[in-house]
Amino acid sequence: MAKVLFSWRNLIDQAALIPSSEVPGLGVNNLKVPQIAKVWRSVEGAAHVDIDFGEADEIGVVAFAQPNDGPLLPRQATVRHQFSLTATGLSDVHDGGLIPAGVVQRYGYHFYQPPTPITARYWRMSIRAPAWFQIGRLWAGPVWRPRKNYGFGWTRRWVSGTKPVASERSLIQYADEGARAREITLPFGALGGADADIADDMLFDVGTNGQLLICLDPDSPERKTMIGTLVEAPLTTQRHLPAHQVTYTAIESR
Repeated sequence: MAKVLFSWRNLIDQAALIPSSEVPGLGVNNLKVPQIAKVWRSVEGAAHVDIDFGEADEIGVVAFAQPNDGPLLPRQATVRHQFSLTATGLSDVHDGGLIPAGVVQRYGYHFYQPPTPITARYWRMSIRAPAWFQIGRLWAGPVWRPRKNYGFGWTRRWVSGTKPVASERSLIQYADEGARAREITLPFGALGGADADIADDMLFDVGTNGQLLICLDPDSPERKTMIGTLVEAPLTTQRHLPAHQVTYTAIESR
């Protein structure tokens, strides 16, 4: 299993986005909204988004999320990522080629990591599907991968805001079913000094309201990727001279 990946500076937030098509009311700027339920919907099955970051910046991962209570990209859907320093649609920096979208039921994520971090100003993301599609939050940014991975005892669960209500007369329960979100807890028991400093920077930048992307295993990301927020800002404890201990609890955005 590969080491966990964190990304918390999303270049999409300040970028200019131009789609090849969009449905009125479901425009491409919804991809900049933290809520995954806000989507960009294409008119046809083959569509792309051109992204201009404004200046060249480091990109270690790109991803998007789809609402897991809506239509997801089918297995035959493909995605292509092209990066450039000169113009959208060119590949002078990197071309990821045509790859499976990799979206699986209940999860709804596409994740792509270049072989090594790249520096680019322009990005074209092209999607091919049998018919129109919709995607939510879009992500592009640098990454942090701690030298020591999270340890045993990590937890995961699905959470829902739905609570069944029982009728006072019949005791029959009723529930308004809605989306479910994942919650994960990751204990790190041996962060080195340099990683502990980066962890401090991350906590300063995101707090408990800023978003971050977490991939538990970048070698197998389909069920291991999520965009969310930290439930709390945890304490970092120096256990002994070279090692620091911290536990992160994050809940998925919806």
